[in-house]
This record gives sequence, C-alpha cells and structure tokens, in this order.
Amino acid sequence: MKDFKPIGFLLVLLVIAQISVAQLRNPLLATVHNFHIQYTELEAVASLGIPINHSEVRQMEGKKTFMQCSFMEHSKGLPPSPYEIIDTYKSIVRRYGGKLLYEDTTFASYSLTKGTKEYWLVVETYQQGKAYTLALLETEVIHIDVSIRQFLSTLNTEGHVPIYINFESGDATLPQGTAIVLKSIARLLNQNQHIRLNIEGHTDNIGSAGSNKTLSERRAIAVMNELILLGISQDRLEAVGMGQDKPVYDNNTIEGRQKNRRVELVKVQ
Repeated sequence: MKDFKPIGFLLVLLVIAQISVAQLRNPLLATVHNFHIQYTELEAVASLGIPINHSEVRQMEGKKTFMQCSFMEHSKGLPPSPYEIIDTYKSIVRRYGGKLLYEDTTFASYSLTKGTKEYWLVVETYQQGKAYTLALLETEVIHIDVSIRQFLSTLNTEGHVPIYINFESGDATLPQGTAIVLKSIARLLNQNQHIRLNIEGHTDNIGSAGSNKTLSERRAIAVMNELILLGISQDRLEAVGMGQDKPVYDNNTIEGRQKNRRVELVKVQ
C-alpha cells in the first residue's frame, strides 16, 4: 500500500475541484463526513491488487482513481474509528447492489457490477482513523470497439469483430453483465441467418502456451454456448482456442495485454 503524503494547500484545492466532478458521477468516490481529499491520482489504465480473502490478492486492470483523505483538524468531535470508515463504504456499496469482499481491522475491499461495468474498491485506514486511502478500479465486463449498429458492416468488411470480456484470471465463466451485449449480437445474427461464425479465443502471454490455449478454447466455448442459448443454431458456430499465438498489441504493456485478451467473432466465407 502507498505511504500517506501531505501536499500543499493550493494543490489540495485543485484536487478537490477535480474529484468533486467525478463524485457526481460515482458515489463510490464520496468522502467520509469531515474528511477532505489531500491527494489524488487518476490513471486511464492501471493495475490494482484486490484482497479477496486473508491469503488471496487478485490483480485487476482498468481505469484507476486513487485518493488520500484526512480528517479536518478543526472539525467538531473526534475522528471516526477505522471500523466506522470501513463500514461507511460498506453501506454505500451495498446501497447500490455491491458486496463486501474482504474486511480486516484496518482495510476492506468491495465489488459492484452495474450494467457492463465492474467497480473494485479498496479502502485502507491510517493513524487510528485520522486518515485513509481509497483506490477505485473501473473495468468493463464486456466491450466492443464498434457500436452494435456498426457490428454487421464491420463483420462484412473486416471479416471479424473482437470482443473484450473481463474474465477472471484463469477462468472461463462469463461475468455478470455480458448478456447485455451478447443479446444484441444474437438479435442481429437471428436477423441474418446466412452468417456463420468461428468464435476464436485469444489470451495474452502470461502463463504457459499450453494452458493459455486450453483457457482460450474454454472461453470461446462459453461465448458460443451463450449465443446458442440466445437462439443461434449450433451448426452456424464453431469455437476455437488460439491461445497466445496471435497477439495484436504489445504484451509488454498493460494496455496491450488487455487488447490481446479477446474473443473474436470471425465470419466464415
């Protein structure tokens, strides 16, 4: 975890002005009563370790907001306890349908899924409740670079459309929220009965080539089975695991690995 660091008064004002706009959009960024934001970092793509239990920390990647908050010295009353800070965010997360993942005496982690977005929150307290940090990671459960309206034209002109699904590490279970996009794709396929697809699973280069090939096939099969459940005839679909053999971006960057972890819908000519 990061060390707590003080900064100048002018920068504090600028930070509060920036974050207050984000707070209007995301209540998970609200601060505890009588606390002010002392420092913030905003990263378009970053990784965050999410404590799942006392022995497991899951590394996730996405849009990251990091905040350090301090109790205002001239506030009336005493600062809250670490438990009260943790419980405040637990109430906010549960109010919006999320859940507590793991809780210790000084920190906790939470998760929340809304539509096609997932939010991962880690809160850690310091100085017996006088300060705390908040790290919020926003990921997309499923993403396509083109709109659903452009899906058919892209499939016809490019021959394939990549779908980015935020599977859990080493797992092939479709996350909650993927059905929103897959239902729209199935509707288009049902309206265009002549289209047949190869469903290709791809991974980054983390792990062995053999395990990645198996994993990519399982993920391709998961997408195929979901499309079948949505009414697409099985004889129009074939699932193939490509593993790590066909990267389209640099695996040495977080952004590149995200783009390489994909399922491609390839039109059969």
